Amino acid sequence: MNQSIIQVFRSWALVLIVAVAGISCGGNDPALEGTYEGSLAMEDETVLITLKLIDGGKASLTGLYDESVEGTWKEESVGDGLDKDGIFASFEFSDYEIKLKLLTIKNGFQLMDFTGRKKNAGMTIHRSFKLKRANPKLRRISR
Repeated sequence: MNQSIIQVFRSWALVLIVAVAGISCGGNDPALEGTYEGSLAMEDETVLITLKLIDGGKASLTGLYDESVEGTWKEESVGDGLDKDGIFASFEFSDYEIKLKLLTIKNGFQLMDFTGRKKNAGMTIHRSFKLKRANPKLRRISR
């Protein structure tokens, strides 16, 4: 009888391991793909940005620093827990790189952090930009 309980336990343990691996190793949620728009109140001006999340982890960003750039995005945990509740989007401009930490909300994202660093400046860390209006929202405008 003890052997049958151990076999059942092992079977459930294997199912749990496979389920966790399948969830954590999965790609980005296709439901997040689409175009989002919002305004960032920077120190010197307010800019309207458009973020496009594309299949395969590709992204584009327009409106920031009067440029349009290509980048990447990845579904990640951006809140307090371990659930994948948002995304990180990374973009490289000619002199610097930026990262957007976005929390998934109803009909879009909320910008939780906006960081950047100069390129070719050695091993520098990303520093958060100060916005006049904290945690702006980007609303979905199309799929």
